[in-house]
This record gives sequence, structure tokens and C-alpha cells, in this order.
Amino acid sequence: MNTTFDTHGNDTARPDAPAFAEDEPNHGASWHLYDAPGVNIEGAWEHYSGEGVLISFMDNGFKYDAPELSGNYRADLSFDHAEDDGDIYPGSGEFWHGTMVSQVAVGGDNEIGGIGISYNAEWSGQRVDFAANEGLEEAFAEGAMNADVFNNSWSFLDAYGGSYQSPYYETRYGDVVDDATQQGRDGLGTVIVISAGNDGSPDGANAPTHSLKVDPGTIVVGNYDATDEINASSGRGANLLVSAPGTGLPVQDGDQTKYGTGTSISAPVVSGVSALMLEANEDLGWRDVQDIIALSARYIDSDHDSWETNGAGNWNGGGMTFSNDYGFGAIDATAATSLARNWLDVGTTASQRSASGSFAPGGAQTGSQFTVDVSDDIDIQHTLIEMSWESTSWEDVVLKLTSPNGTESVIVEGRSYGSDSMVFEFGSNAFWSEGSAGTWTVDVVHQDTGDPLDVEVSNIEMTFLGDETSQNDQYFFTEDFAAMVAEDASRGTLNDASGLKDIVNTSASSDNNQIDIRNGAASTISGGELTVEGGIEHIIAGAGNDGLDGNGQANTIFADFGDDTINGNGGGDYIVAARGDDNIYGGSGNDRIVAGYGNDYVHGDSGNDTILGGDGFDQLNGGSGDDLIFGWQGIDSINGGNGGDRIFGGRGNDGISGWDGHDRIWGDSGADHLQGALGNDSLDGGTGNDTLLGQEGNDRLDGGTGQDSMSGGTGNDVYVVDDEGDQVIEQAGEGNDAMYILGSGSFDVGDHVETGRLFDSAGNAELHGGLGDNSIWGNDYDNVLSGGVGSDTLRGGGGADTFEFTDASGETDYIVDFETGIDDIDLDAILADTATDPWESSDIWLTEADGNVEVWMSADAYEGDVSGDVNVAILTGISLSGIQ
Repeated sequence: MNTTFDTHGNDTARPDAPAFAEDEPNHGASWHLYDAPGVNIEGAWEHYSGEGVLISFMDNGFKYDAPELSGNYRADLSFDHAEDDGDIYPGSGEFWHGTMVSQVAVGGDNEIGGIGISYNAEWSGQRVDFAANEGLEEAFAEGAMNADVFNNSWSFLDAYGGSYQSPYYETRYGDVVDDATQQGRDGLGTVIVISAGNDGSPDGANAPTHSLKVDPGTIVVGNYDATDEINASSGRGANLLVSAPGTGLPVQDGDQTKYGTGTSISAPVVSGVSALMLEANEDLGWRDVQDIIALSARYIDSDHDSWETNGAGNWNGGGMTFSNDYGFGAIDATAATSLARNWLDVGTTASQRSASGSFAPGGAQTGSQFTVDVSDDIDIQHTLIEMSWESTSWEDVVLKLTSPNGTESVIVEGRSYGSDSMVFEFGSNAFWSEGSAGTWTVDVVHQDTGDPLDVEVSNIEMTFLGDETSQNDQYFFTEDFAAMVAEDASRGTLNDASGLKDIVNTSASSDNNQIDIRNGAASTISGGELTVEGGIEHIIAGAGNDGLDGNGQANTIFADFGDDTINGNGGGDYIVAARGDDNIYGGSGNDRIVAGYGNDYVHGDSGNDTILGGDGFDQLNGGSGDDLIFGWQGIDSINGGNGGDRIFGGRGNDGISGWDGHDRIWGDSGADHLQGALGNDSLDGGTGNDTLLGQEGNDRLDGGTGQDSMSGGTGNDVYVVDDEGDQVIEQAGEGNDAMYILGSGSFDVGDHVETGRLFDSAGNAELHGGLGDNSIWGNDYDNVLSGGVGSDTLRGGGGADTFEFTDASGETDYIVDFETGIDDIDLDAILADTATDPWESSDIWLTEADGNVEVWMSADAYEGDVSGDVNVAILTGISLSGIQ
């Protein structure tokens, strides 16, 4: 096992944590969770808990029914490979190593003991018997192939133990890693974490000589303590990727708190953070997870002489820092999840590229320095070097590799071997993000003196794994930037003359950063000063309250969380702000702006912009240009500005103004207030009780469902009505207006609306005119129509219609499609109370003139105050004989 533990107390004070973590009894001792020297968990826990991610553990036993572990245990995915049954708890009497390891990663939020890094992740156990060497290969395959994250807190004991040079181990471990990274997680690849081991020594460790830990498909984890210093027992080597807290971490054994130490404890910290990363972005490939961990790791113990800066140039304004003691540094949960959330690539086995080179002298060659020329260029992640060589004193041998950029990596030092002849593939992560092309130098020196040491070499094969090179570069900045600039001032200047899609990415920094990619402008990132001298097109920011400025080009700006202020500053920009109350200014150009969650202010400025408000109470202004604006959710205030805009309010009680131009506005759901303002506008309220104001221009107003109030203002307006509760408001002299009815019921055209029409969807509806000379149209159903006050024109359409006459002011209405024997004329409302049997008394009569039938009433029978007989109606296009 790679763990020691004791029951000593820990009274170290820790920073405040989320309330639920403070409820855990071991909160005060959980130094590994919080700000440096911990994993900076608070920012990650604001959004993620491991939910939806499965971690599998290969270990010697698990008390799965313990309160810390029972909640998310997956019995169906667990197995005892030593005993060949489904019970992974060997019994009481021992605090099983697997119980301790799994608690660190997935311990529950239950006010008992401590809390795991990914406390809501599901977990499974693959039990083995290390002492009897039973079930290891089966457990390894099961865990690797059937989990999202696979934790291995165990090691082969001997130097060069489990070497892939043996077909047995290559098949049972190497091939399984290949299959898991190719096929796991539906082709994205299982994230495989393995402890570096506890045989660490400054004079040499086993970690570089275990093929499983050299394998590019595994994440090798070191152990540091609460002072940010490497634990003396932690395995060292160029194959480490990252280190994590692993010294004195509290774990619960019944009612007793114990404290675990070792890389077995630091490995599940990384497994837990990996689960948080996969929750943040489920599309990450296994290579993405490694890349993000390397790029977001915290620079610790900077005075340690093992640190070296490589020639990459993409990290904090310069090369990446790497140490055989720490890998790329201390894992940072907040930085890693933030970078994962904003990650652009998909790094899988399928997308992986390779390059190679060899030294093949045609026979054994004795010497201490050899060179390998590589012609193909890729962006390196993993560097592998297979040595076929001989020595009579392996314990004195130190193997070093130097890249074309001058980066030196100590590959192995002082490890004994059981034969003078050796073939083994070593690995190094020190050259991460460098290019592979050029001459690589292999040096052999003496462990004690550092002098050149001759060995016999028959072959050297070098393999590089990574990504295609590109002129489009991404420059990553973390919260270490100020420290990096203090050490090397050249990191404070950024210039990229090649490529058209170069990115400044500060998503690993949660500080309030100011990023300006205009030439010569000053930026501040985590307290460090950066000047962009040209060639940067895009920005990806972090979770702080950032100020972000684009330049005159077409920039893409991702703002992530925080209350950000964003200026596109010209060009057709694509601006995305995630969560927070943001202020966004598109500037000139045809911009696309996504405001995201929060109460945002957006001003598109000039250009034909597309704006999406997202959730929250947003203020969205299109500015000049023909804009497309979506309010989305929340109570939004939207102004289209100048130009012919299309505006969708979305959910919520929105206030929308098209302003100048011919605008189209949709309120969608909610009680919206829509205002067309200037221009010929189209307003659609959608669902809810809406208020629509057309104002100037020839407008179309459709309240949609609900009881809406519509006022077109000046101009020739069209109203669409579907509810009896809708109100149409027009003033005299404001134009020739029309009202179209889609809903069933009884409707009034309204005063000063000239035309009313029933559509077929209205069915057997009634439509009544108001003041003025109206044109009233029925549909193909049985309608009741009346003109109201004024000389009106009525058209029944199909169906058996009834034409009601209600105006006794002496005006004449026209019925243009009266059908004899089908339609009816109802004069009751304008008959005087004294009129009896008006047909028999000839108080009502019909005449024919100019091809029309006229309906007349005598002054005595007429309800109104008139001086003579009244021509009540004219039935156009029919003859009197057709009626009689």
C-alpha cells in the first residue's frame, strides 16, 4: 500500500468554507480542501459536486455501508475479484485501505466525518487481494472499462515491476489502458489516475520505471504537505503530471478520525477533481483532462531547485514550469473546473497525433551522448524514449533528455536492474506544449558526480504524442501570472504575428482581470501586467468580475461567470457572457451577443447585431442597424434602436420598443408591453395579457392569446384579435384601420376602426361596428353582423348570417352578399315601440334601384328622430324578384 496513517490531532485553522462543509466534524482538519496549500475547492463547489460522474476504485476492501460511502455506492458495478463474488467488504477488524481512499474522493455530505472532493459522484469498488496477488488484472480491466474516472492507489513494488516489455503486463495493463482511453466514456476515454508511489528519494524513485506510470493514458500523482512542500516519501519522476495534498488528510473509521498520508491519499484527490471537471464539461476527452490539469496547476515551492521552465511559450506569457518532484504543480479544483467549462478542444485517442525519431547505429555504440533527429512537428503532450542499452552499474546511471528548445529532463536516476542489458520505454511530461521537430540530445551522467558516463547503446526510439501544430495559438494565464512576471519580465509582453484565431485564455484565474487585446494596451491578470503588442483575436475569461476589450477585428469573447464589462470595439464580434450581471457593448460591426444568466445590460451599437438576453432582468439595446434581439427569460427591457429590427421578448413580462425603423416584435409569454414607435411595425403579444402600442406608421398589432390592449396610433393599422377581452383603442383621424378576428365569441370593432373581419377560425362569431363608416366582414360560418353608427358596408361571407341594424341615426348600411332564403335581416333594434306588424302596415318595404334592393322604413316605425322615410339598407347585386 502507498499510505501511512496515524491518529494525531490537527488544530490548524482553515479559511471559511461553504456552510455544508462546515457541518462536517472533520472540517477544521481538512486543510487539503481550501485555499493554498489545499486544492482551492470553494469555487468549484459553487457549481459542481461530481453529480452524474462515476469513479471506480481498485483496492483491497471497502466498507461500502459506512455513512460516508453508502449514499452513492453502485453495488451493480462493484465486484470482489479475489473472492469472485459481489461483496467488496472483506469484514471488520481492519480499516481497509479502499475505505480510506474512496472517502477522500467521494465521502458524503452528511455531517459525519469529512466530505469528499466530489461528494455527489457515484462510485464502485473493484476489490483485489494484493498480498495474495489475486484478482489484479481482472479488477484493473473492469475499473478501466466501466467508469468515468478510475483511481489506482497502488503500485508494483520493484523497480521496473510490471514492465510492458513483458507480454503479460503489456496485455493485461498496457492494452487495457489503450482500450479504456479509446473506448471508455463512449470514445472520450476513461480518466485513469494512479499514485506515484511512496518510495520517493531525491536519489531515485521507482515511478519512472513502472510502465503503467509511464503510460500516456495515466495521470501520475505526487504528494505534498500542508506547507506546500513535497512529502519525503512521494514518488518522483519526469512522468508525474501533478501533485495533490496527501499528508495528514482526515478519514473516518467508525467514530474515530484518522489521518492518512501517502500518494494513495493524493491520487483520489485528483480523481475527485477530475470528476468535478467532467461534470463541468461532459465532452472532455481523456487528453483534455490531462491538458487542463497541467495548464491549471498551481506553482508551489518555487524555491525548490527541481523546477524548470520549458520552451512552450503558451503558459503565463512563457514556458510551462515542470518539476520531477511536483509535475506541473499542485492541482487547483477551481481553476481546473473553470478551464474545463471553457475548454474548446476534444482531445481523444482519435484526435491524437504522433511523431517519431530514432538513433540506430547498426550495432552497439559506446558513449555518453547521443542525438535523435525528428522531422515531423507536433505540439507535444507526452514524450516517450525507449532505450536499448547496457551498463554494469545501473545504480550510477542518470539518463537526461534535452529538447531542441533546450529544456532538460531527468528521465531516470540510480535505479538498479537485474541484468546488464535493458530495453525499457521511459517517459517525460517536461516537454508539454513544445514542438517535436529538431534534434534531441540524450545524455548519460554519473549519479554521484554528474560526469559523463559511458553506456552501450544499440537503439533509441523516441515517440511524441500530442496535437497537430497550428498557427492559431491559445495562451493560458493562471493566478500564478504575477509571480511568473516577477521572475521573468519578458512574460509581460505578448505578440503573435502568425495565425488568425489566437486566444488569450484566463479562465483558470478567478481574479477580477482587465484584458485588452488592442495593440499596445495594458492588461492586468491576477496582479501581473501584460501588454498585447498585436496578433491576438479572441478572449476566454474566468469567473471574476472582468473588464474585457476586443479590438477592431472580428473577436470572439467568452466572459464566463462574474459581473463583467465587455467592449467589442469594432468588427463583427461574437460575445458570450455566462453568469453574472454583465455590461456588454458590441461597438461597430455586425455583432452576435449572448448575455447568458444574470441581469445584463447590452448595447449592440452600430451594425446589424444579434442579441440573446438569456435568463435575468436584462436591458437590451440594439443601437443602429437591423438587429435581431431575443430577450429569452426574465423581465426584460428591450429597445431595438434605429433600423428594421426583429425582437423576441421570450418568457417574462417584457417591455419592448422597436423605436425607429420598420420593426417586427414578438412578446412571447408574459404580460408584455410592446411599443412600435416610429416606422411600419408588426407587434405580436404572444401569450399573456399584453399591451401593444403601434404609435407612428402603418402597424400590425396581434395581441395573441390573453386579454390584450392594442392601440395602433397614427397610420393605417391592422389589429388581430382572438379573445373577447381584447381591447382595440383608436382615436379619430389616426388612419384607416382594420381589425381581424380569429377567436370565437362576440366582438366589437371599436370606435374609429374602419374595417372588421371574421376569419374562419372564429367560427359562428358576432362582429359589431362602432363609430364611423365601417366595413364589416363575416366568414364561412353563421355570423351575426352589425355596422354600428355610421354608413356601414356588411359582407356575410358563407353561412346563414344575420345582419343586425342597431343605429337609429338615419344612416344607410350596405349588404354586399345577401343570400335570399339563407341570410336574415334583424331590424328589431331600430323599430319604434309603437310599430306593430310593420310589414302588414307597410311601415317596412322593399324597392329596387340600379340593380340593388333597398330596405325602407317609415318615419313612424323608425326608432330614431328623422324627418321622413329612412333607407335602412341596400342589398347590392340582387333583384327584387329574387327576393319575392
